[in-house]
Parts: sequence; structure tokens; C-alpha cells
Amino acid sequence: MLTKEQMERYGAMESYIIILIDRKNFEIQSSGRKRCKEAMQTQRQINQLMEEKREVEKELERIPNLRIRTALIMKYKYRYSWKAIAQKIGMGDTEDSIRIAVERFFRKGE
Repeated sequence: MLTKEQMERYGAMESYIIILIDRKNFEIQSSGRKRCKEAMQTQRQINQLMEEKREVEKELERIPNLRIRTALIMKYKYRYSWKAIAQKIGMGDTEDSIRIAVERFFRKGE
């Protein structure tokens, strides 16, 4: 069951993974034993985040309601506004109706 907190964290993961990869590359390019050890620690962080991201994506795939799944991805991964989500999904949704449906999903654990 996905929580709002997991989805908010998921939205930030992609950017943070990119930052960590850049840091790891810098650490590798810098010489010295200390930098090598730091690069290994950074790679462990990257691996952990990638695994967490895969778990959230598996949970998203399990959501049978395509409307809710799409809204969650658009809101938390791509940072769309509720208005933009409602316009893209269509189906007569307003920004309030789609936001309320997602809030209900989090409350009920649909």
C-alpha cells in the first residue's frame, strides 16, 4: 500500500540519484584511497535509492484504477499541477475531483 509520503519521496528520488551519480563520478576522478571509499559509499546509496524506486514502481503497477495510477505518476513523478492532471486525464475530471480521488486513495488504501 502506497502512502503519500512514499510518493513524495519517489518524486525526489530521480533528481537525487542523478546528483549522487555526479558525486560518485567526481569521487572516482579524484585520486586517493579516501575518494575511492567515498565513491563506494555513494554507490551503495544509489543502489538503495534505485531499489526503493523500483519498489514504489511495482506498487504503482498494482493499482488497478488507471485514473488514480496516472494521477499519482503525473503528480509525484512529473510534478504536474492538479489542474494539468485533470486536463490531461480528461473524463470530465476537475482539479478538485482528481485531487479528492487521490486523497481518498491514500486514506482508504485502494
